[in-house]
Order: sequence, then C-alpha cells, then structure tokens
Amino acid sequence: MKKQIFAVLTAAALAFVGLNANAQSAPKIGYTDIDVLLAGHPKSKAVEAELQTRSSQYQNQMQSLQKDLQDKYTAYQKAEPTMSDVIKADKQKELQGIQERLQTLQQNAQTELGQKQQQLLQPLLTDIDNAIKAVAKENNYTFILSSSISTQLNPVVLYADPSTEVTDLIFKKMGVDPEAVKKAAAAAQQPAATPAAGGAKPATTPAKKPGNK
Repeated sequence: MKKQIFAVLTAAALAFVGLNANAQSAPKIGYTDIDVLLAGHPKSKAVEAELQTRSSQYQNQMQSLQKDLQDKYTAYQKAEPTMSDVIKADKQKELQGIQERLQTLQQNAQTELGQKQQQLLQPLLTDIDNAIKAVAKENNYTFILSSSISTQLNPVVLYADPSTEVTDLIFKKMGVDPEAVKKAAAAAQQPAATPAAGGAKPATTPAKKPGNK
C-alpha cells in the first residue's frame, strides 16, 4: 500500500516538474500591426507626399489628353456629315491614336507608381524589421506575429490577448512616441467640419468619359 502511494506521489511530482519545465520552455509570443507601424513611421508622410505628387502629375497628363480627345471628338461629330471618306478616316485614325496614348499612359502610370511605392517603402520596412528583431531579442520573444488586415498583408493573428501586443515597444525602438501616433490617428478619423449653410455647393455633375458617344 505504501509503495502504491509512493508511486502515485512520485508520478504526480514528476508530472508537476514536467509542467513547470514545459511552462518555462513555452514560446513567448507577441503581435503587432505592420500597417500601424508604417503609418507611424517618421518618414511615412514624406513617402505619401512624393507618391501623391507623382500621381497628380500623371493625372494632369491624363486629364489633358482626355480633354484633347473630347474636344476633337466633339468637333468630329459636328463636321462628320460634310466630311469626305478620306478625311473621315483620317480623323478617326487621329482619335484612335489619342485614345491609345491615353490607355498607354494609364497603364504606365499604374506600373510606375506601384514600383515607386515599393522603392520608397522598402527603407521604412527595413527599419521596422530591424526594430521588431531588436524588441524580440531584448524581450525574449520567440515569435512576433502580424495582425495587419490590409490588401497587401494577410493577418496571421485571428485573436490575441491585447497584453501581448508589442507595437508600442517597436515604435519606441524606432524613436517614435506611440501616444503621439495614436493621437494623430484619432485626429485623422475625426469627421470633417460641416460647411456653413448657404455656402457654395460642390459640383456634382460627373465628367464625361472621353471617347464615348
């Protein structure tokens, strides 16, 4: 009987030791949001401004071509009944050429802006990656997962205890005040002021799509 009790106690003690060992060797896991870190990076506004400038330049070029196409198409429609077949074919070829230039410009703009975005964001992502690694090493994290839900990143955290979030630690490692980032984000989400009654109303008539009859 004593042997059986001793065996049970020994087994229980070994199980307890095993649990302690497992607890001590359990991985330490934290999570963060890469989108939040990018938005709070000190250079993010400069990147956004440069991309916006380039985008505006392309938009201005496209609007100029669209206006040229619309004006020439309108003139073509008015003069078409009196045109000879040769002139009509020449005008149609001219309109088609402008339309093709516009389509090429749109495609090139999308490609160039995408490449420029990657180029400008890469140094920021490198900073964030270095900060994440430093935080993980200093705080003994085995894993730091991403909770981002943007179109560029798929989340790998479906649920996490908020106490395991390490975003603030990463911001501090990058020399960024987490509270300042939160205040700026909250201010950006505030609704715009309602315009005074009787003020000028914005135009609501959509622009005509070039090239359509």
